[in-house]
Amino acid sequence: MRKLEVASAWFSAYLTVKPLEETVEAFIKHRDFLHAMGSKVIVVSEQDTAYREKWILAFR
Repeated sequence: MRKLEVASAWFSAYLTVKPLEETVEAFIKHRDFLHAMGSKVIVVSEQDTAYREKWILAFR
């Protein structure tokens, strides 16, 4: 119809607050989904609250 393609999708990582295995498992599931949709890029961001709080404080 419009010939749209999936370019990427956001993945929220919790490497500093959750077990590594849990994050890796979620990443692989996300990767496989994006691959099936034709995407070759994954946008990854660490979501530890300490990092977000520092970022928010920097912009106050």
